[in-house]
Amino acid sequence: MAAVDTARWSRAAEGPPTRASHLIERPTLVAELERIISREPVTVVAAPSGWGKTVALVEWATLSPLEVAWLTVAPLDEESVDLALVSAVEQSSLRSGPATRDRIELALAQRTSPLVIVLDDAQHAEASIRSGLLAGLLAQPLPGLHLVFAGTAALELTAGLTPDVDAGRLAFAVEEIEALASGVGSAVDAKALHHETGGWPVAVRLLLSAEANRQDARARRTNELMHEYVRDVVLADLDRDLAAFVLDATICDEVTPRLAGVVTEQVHAATQLERCRRLGLAERVDAGAGTPVYRWRPLIARQCREVLAEQRPGRSAVLRRRAATALRESRPLEAAAHFLAVGDAEAAARVIQDSWLWLLLTGSADAVERLGVALPTSVASGPALQLIRACAREVMGERRAARELFETAEAAASTDPSYRRQRELALLLLVDGREELAEAAAPARMQLHDDRRSPREQAAIALLIAWTEARVGASIDALLTALAVAERKAEVVGDEEIPRMAHELRVYALAWAGRLTEARVQLASLSAEASGSWERYVGPTRDVAEGLVAHLSGDLPAARRAFRRAISAGPNRAPFTNLARVLLVATAAASGDLRQCRRAALHLRFVPRVEVQGIAWPALRQAMLGSMELAAGEFARAVPLAQAGTEAPLTPIAAVAVAGVLRRTGRLDEALGALASTTGPDVAAVRVETRLTMAVRELRQERADAAHALLDRALAVAAPERMSLPFTTAEPRLRELMERHLDRGGLHVEFLRGCLGAQPEEAAARGLSRREQEVLGYLRTHLTTTEIASRLGLSHNTVKTHQSHIYRKLGVTSRREAMRSA
Repeated sequence: MAAVDTARWSRAAEGPPTRASHLIERPTLVAELERIISREPVTVVAAPSGWGKTVALVEWATLSPLEVAWLTVAPLDEESVDLALVSAVEQSSLRSGPATRDRIELALAQRTSPLVIVLDDAQHAEASIRSGLLAGLLAQPLPGLHLVFAGTAALELTAGLTPDVDAGRLAFAVEEIEALASGVGSAVDAKALHHETGGWPVAVRLLLSAEANRQDARARRTNELMHEYVRDVVLADLDRDLAAFVLDATICDEVTPRLAGVVTEQVHAATQLERCRRLGLAERVDAGAGTPVYRWRPLIARQCREVLAEQRPGRSAVLRRRAATALRESRPLEAAAHFLAVGDAEAAARVIQDSWLWLLLTGSADAVERLGVALPTSVASGPALQLIRACAREVMGERRAARELFETAEAAASTDPSYRRQRELALLLLVDGREELAEAAAPARMQLHDDRRSPREQAAIALLIAWTEARVGASIDALLTALAVAERKAEVVGDEEIPRMAHELRVYALAWAGRLTEARVQLASLSAEASGSWERYVGPTRDVAEGLVAHLSGDLPAARRAFRRAISAGPNRAPFTNLARVLLVATAAASGDLRQCRRAALHLRFVPRVEVQGIAWPALRQAMLGSMELAAGEFARAVPLAQAGTEAPLTPIAAVAVAGVLRRTGRLDEALGALASTTGPDVAAVRVETRLTMAVRELRQERADAAHALLDRALAVAAPERMSLPFTTAEPRLRELMERHLDRGGLHVEFLRGCLGAQPEEAAARGLSRREQEVLGYLRTHLTTTEIASRLGLSHNTVKTHQSHIYRKLGVTSRREAMRSA
């Protein structure tokens, strides 16, 4: 039986209850309430206790221009609700008589303005809502009358009213929590408190009060109060099935409808979760692949677990085992944690052994290591777990600890086939030698085709193989194939992390392959790089890929920005961070700007002096040092540095740099030898440099037609992809060939003309004309003034005039100073 508590309701003329002065103002929520209530004949505000329904409506009613009657319904006599409605509309004292729709219509007809009736605690008016006066008003609203129902979850369930304003809209925003904290002198982290409580007003106020007092006893009492509130108010307001569902399902921090159904064994889990969302107990988060995921409010989940342990000891263990079994494929870390919580360390270890590589590659190396440490010694000391922890430490950047764990695992290794299979993959993370790494890749590739592996595991293996191919210099096609497999397998299970990382690595591979057009398109579709242990391990792949595309395209300022961004954001020792350092030097050398070279050279101090993760860093360092000395005009120092690099097979980056130094100093055969010794894929930059070097050699032997043919072949590779760098930074003799090539016409005339028109950054900044730049280029060589004049088809005096103009613009007095300045 429900009735109006006559001591707690006021007539329209008296207005709503008084608003407390200590409450913060909530203009956004008030504006939303005004918009909804003024336009709709019926408004439903439903949320569990403590969400501030009454407080919000009181603030709205105080500020609204509408006339408001306020009825607070108590569980007494249901007939009094209908009588109170009539009395509120008639603006008279509560009296007996028929509570009919006709009386309300007559009273409304005599009014000159609309009337809003707020029914607070409206869940107690169930009888009237179902079959009384309110039922008729809900079915056929009356003009000039607005009804506002405010109540708990029972309002939606028993009365069948769908909320217009639910807990999500009533929750405090971060800014409002900050205002509340300021009012009580608290320095609490408002974002963290919002995450913990979901903005639940009563919880926010309690926790702010406890934090402001900074007393352990007060904090403990606050936790007790929250426990009692959740148990005796929040859960008590729910119907029995929903309360049982919440207690069971909160054993997991996040649940899908399927997982919730498995754990709670309720068939209508999806419906129950959506109700929990509307009640503010959980929020719905994106999960990809169209799968809804609900995240419980941490404070609610924690208190519900305590209530469950209090009311049904032993139930938690049953629920955790169900959750662990359901999660071991999709969320292995959580599954292992559930097993560990019920004391089943062996099961937890098996879950980690089945999923460790995927976990490491998707950013969970830290969590794997923590879980490994948490396992009992009897389990954690096994060689398989030690090997996994070694890989986790390697990915985390802790190389020394990784090597120690690896040695421990190897010393205790048995003939267990499962350890052998794990070791085959682990070597791709733990080995530094290039040849050893290439050898280890073969058995790992076999595992990619093992049908016993889940798609998630196969995706992780494919990505690791692709990363290995990139380091050891396998063919670009092999690398791209492995990346395609990684993406395809990951998409089967809705994984988004591996495809993102594969996408970034693909752009890098496409750039080196010379497929710059495709690389540019894919760069535009890349999302912002996420932060995780894999990114900390390999470094800023996206920025380096972007910088490499710009570098090869001849956009040196854009390349420099990307490489500097990579160095700034990337982990100090990560491979792609070091690669950004190397390529920044290459970009500075290509610009001809000695100041840029000096700044870039500082970064080489951090590049390893030994081979690490299969990458020949020493050769790269030598090649870059040679390029910088060449840019500074120090031929005597540049040549030995370049020649030292040819003692071993070179990576494409090093080969192009070394060949550039040797070609520009007239050592053409040595340059071609360096390019021919390149290990790894047949990348476009190497092919272009080889053909340009051969063209210069043909020029030297006065075979112009052969030189032009080789230039054509180089252009055929570079022009369709707008690979400008080899042509914009060419030495004077090659530029001369390019200029004469324009007269011959051909498919790539416009591209070549654009390259010839591009000015080195520093020369353009100093105001040098195109002819002065050409003379400056020859001044870098050993040619005399007379020889330069002959090459350019100018008189000796004209070259001397250009030379004096160059000295003046550069602020120098000699050829040597000009080289240093330019």
